[in-house]
Amino acid sequence: MKQGKETVVVYQAGDIGRVKPTGLASKVGLWMMNKVLQPHCDFFHHFVVRSYITDEGDYEIMEAIASGVRLGRLSWYRDYEIYHLSDPEAVLKGAQACAKYSRYGRSRYDFPLFGKILVAVVLREIMLLLWEHRFRKLRCSELGYGRDNSFVCTEVAYEVAYLMGVALCPVDVVSLPPAIQEAIDGGILV
Repeated sequence: MKQGKETVVVYQAGDIGRVKPTGLASKVGLWMMNKVLQPHCDFFHHFVVRSYITDEGDYEIMEAIASGVRLGRLSWYRDYEIYHLSDPEAVLKGAQACAKYSRYGRSRYDFPLFGKILVAVVLREIMLLLWEHRFRKLRCSELGYGRDNSFVCTEVAYEVAYLMGVALCPVDVVSLPPAIQEAIDGGILV
């Protein structure tokens, strides 16, 4: 790169972004998650790039927040990373997957999922204490999970990638930030 030239980063529909926590609740949530789940993850909130808004120089994103699934702007976030699927065939399906995902536009935020995960972690740790005689950090694959029509942010990322033909994690695995981190570590997201 020549000195004085700025590098222009271009994101594509279907790229998956993740944000470091900024508020107290998300920082506490990340801390708690890293205490019981592995691998370690420094990012908490996830979103999917939907399109570029040329006249504003910003990206439209899809995300799930407390009010449910919604559209937002990349410019709302500062400390983020963005990845794309390593499968070149899947990357070509990004715009189509984002358009299909709009069918979930009125979906609610999956608050009950956090309670289900807490119960699953406690039950699994009790079973580990009985079987292995110790507690240890769990992988998302060790927690039971069933899909529904409510979403947390990582489920939005999972569903769009799935519509692009790639599973970030197996269908029966809850797609929490550590599961997304495993997809990055495994080369599914680059």
